[in-house]
Amino acid sequence: MESNQNNSNNDTIDIRKEFSYYIFFWPWFVASVLLSIACAYLYLLFSNDIYQTKAAVQIKDDSDDPSSILTEGLGANLFKSNKASLYNEIAILNSNRIKTAVIKNLDLQTAVYEQVNFKNLLLWGNDIPFDIKFNAFEASNTPEAITLNFLKDIAQITFIDPNTDEKINEELAYGSSLKTNAFELTIPQSFPAEKRFTIFRSSLPKALKQTTNNLNIDVSSDEGDIIALSYSGVNRKKNAAILNMFIELLEADHLKDKRFVYEKTLSFINTRLEVLSGSIELMQDESVSFKSENKVFSPEIQTGNALSNIIKGEDQTFKLSIQFELTSSLKSELENMDAFDLLPANVGIDNQIINDLMANYNSLVLERDALLSNSTVNNPLVRQLSSQLTRFKSNILANVSNYLESLETSLARYEDLQQTIETEVSEIPSKESKLLNIARTFQITENLYMFLLERREETTINLESTLSNVKIVDNAYSSPTPIAPKTKIIYLGGMFLGFLLPFSVLFLRRTLDTKIHTREDVEEHTKIPIIGELPLINDTESISNPRSIIAESTRVVRANLSYMLNNQDKCSIIMLTSGLKGDGKTFVSFNLSCSLVASGKKVLLIGADLRNPQLHKFSKLSSKVWGLSDYLSSSADTTVEDLCIPYDYLGNQLDILYSGPIPPNPAELLINGRLRNLIESCVDKYDHIIFDTAPLMLVSDTNGILNFADLVIYNFRANKSDVREIDFLNTLSNNKDSINLSILINGAVLGPRSSNYYYGYEYTQSYD
Repeated sequence: MESNQNNSNNDTIDIRKEFSYYIFFWPWFVASVLLSIACAYLYLLFSNDIYQTKAAVQIKDDSDDPSSILTEGLGANLFKSNKASLYNEIAILNSNRIKTAVIKNLDLQTAVYEQVNFKNLLLWGNDIPFDIKFNAFEASNTPEAITLNFLKDIAQITFIDPNTDEKINEELAYGSSLKTNAFELTIPQSFPAEKRFTIFRSSLPKALKQTTNNLNIDVSSDEGDIIALSYSGVNRKKNAAILNMFIELLEADHLKDKRFVYEKTLSFINTRLEVLSGSIELMQDESVSFKSENKVFSPEIQTGNALSNIIKGEDQTFKLSIQFELTSSLKSELENMDAFDLLPANVGIDNQIINDLMANYNSLVLERDALLSNSTVNNPLVRQLSSQLTRFKSNILANVSNYLESLETSLARYEDLQQTIETEVSEIPSKESKLLNIARTFQITENLYMFLLERREETTINLESTLSNVKIVDNAYSSPTPIAPKTKIIYLGGMFLGFLLPFSVLFLRRTLDTKIHTREDVEEHTKIPIIGELPLINDTESISNPRSIIAESTRVVRANLSYMLNNQDKCSIIMLTSGLKGDGKTFVSFNLSCSLVASGKKVLLIGADLRNPQLHKFSKLSSKVWGLSDYLSSSADTTVEDLCIPYDYLGNQLDILYSGPIPPNPAELLINGRLRNLIESCVDKYDHIIFDTAPLMLVSDTNGILNFADLVIYNFRANKSDVREIDFLNTLSNNKDSINLSILINGAVLGPRSSNYYYGYEYTQSYD
């Protein structure tokens, strides 16, 4: 058993055997290759050539943020060196936004084909001899296909209305138009030949998918700044238009981004200028109002004048104070002096009236004193002068008092004026500071206003002179030869596929096949000897032909019996069995018996398959003839000679004991002892006793009589028996070591797995 498993696990491959297997089916390979080449030819006949169109653009370095124009002058480069991200540009080109714009700008949802021979050629641009316009890009009532036939006198239009699924047929005269809810079609005034056109209208998602599949965008090198674009399609003009539109939209996208920044900058500057202009006007009004309300015009001059006035006021106050003191002293002197005393003269009082009165008073005093020196106080003149002096003195006191009041009033007024001037002088710095702040803010605002005016002019210039970062290196150009379909590759691929298809089928067939086909399939799984192989035939008449292939193969089996039987001098008991029904064991039993009889041996062939007797078919007798079941079930002294029926084979007699009627208990009959008696009674009369037994895997009938056999031949049916039956046979061999077991392969076919090629023909078997 271990050796069998080792055999099963042997992974070595017999290349010659494998090659022989596949080479046997060479007609399959030839037919498959020819069919594949024919399919390749038809594919090329109906396929349109696909061209590749290429273009290349350079993405120049971007600048810093253009908003820096607010803080930099024109001397600063608007686009300084800042390495552009090519992958970002590729992402933009690959975006659905750009692709959708390309589709809508070029109307890639509409495709017009002209039927030429076996192909539908895609037309583009001016090559389309008519004009068709669809009303909407995503109209639900748009037909998917419109057929247009240009005939001799009219044009026929056919399409299916998607709303009603009704087929619409229209005829138009040349030069007329057809207008529907979905499209408007205008045909030319004339058309020189009869042509057939088909107009397809695809949805936007479908057109987007097709564009994506045909478009390829990549960097041309790792270090460069070149983007390579390519588009594959059946029409070179359409390919070029698509790539040029991609480049055009990329340029427009760059310009839009840059101009957007400039436009935003201009908008910001204009807004700020409006705000600053209003601020300047407000600050001017505020400055005038502040000066007017606070009477501040020239703070330095005003401060100098105020200080000068303070000094003058202090001098005047000082003078008035002196006058007040002098006058007060004079008044006190006048009040305290004796009558008719001289008054102090020229004391510094700055009042001419008082000074004149005092001078007159002193003159009268001196005149009275002169009169008194010669007269008395009673002198009328003296008395008159005394009266005058008294009046003068009263008048002087009154004037002095009035002068004092006047001085007090002047002093108070000067003190108030002094305080006012001092207050104004103290407020001038704060007012001056506020005025300076107003002036400073006004100056800053004015400078910012002038700065923004300059920047607005610079931004306007740059906006009008903005250039795209995209530079076209190569305009869209198409390859002169199509890139697909590649004729040589298609044919080679067809040949390879034609070879691969039968190879795959055969490989799978062989891999999944668990049937026994050749003796090698048996030898790989067991060490039980193989006694021979019988070929597959369909002519049962060849059984009786000694020159037939089946007769020759049976002779080989007969010759091998001598190696399997230990004792050639006594009668040998041979049992033929199989695993399942229909493996041809009865056929083998009959032919082996005939071959032994032909060699001069005396042979008894016993039909021991009591459940499904088939032996009678070869002698063309009824299945109801008496046989083994009658012998085993009879208690009388029935002899074999009474039941055997002779069969003539080429002048030689073969004794056949048929199975007989089918009993209800075949297993019990075979082990009741009568079979042993039968064998013992025949061993002296025959050279060989051959049993055609029941299948071992289906019933237990044969298991009970295996020990009677000198040789058990297990029959495998090629292309029918399963390899897993060998495991059952190995188990049987291990469990019953006393059994001499061999294998015969029946129905061998000359084919990819046949180990013997001398059969010469392939047959279909019609026997059991």
